[in-house]
Amino acid sequence: MPANVGVSDRWIRIILGIVFAVLAIMGIGGTVGVIIFAILAVVGIGTGLTARCPLYAAGHCSTRPKV
Repeated sequence: MPANVGVSDRWIRIILGIVFAVLAIMGIGGTVGVIIFAILAVVGIGTGLTARCPLYAAGHCSTRPKV
């Protein structure tokens, strides 16, 4: 799968992933909240670091500029 996440989109995903990780570590929202925040953190940080988003690929869209 080619990279399909642009630079600003990557930074937003990484920052939000860190925020969600902090919320999960703090235990906000009880058990269900921790699980949801942890999943969102992993997805956000993972897609931000790899510059690949499976949902973007499935929808044939990209925020990465064409070179």
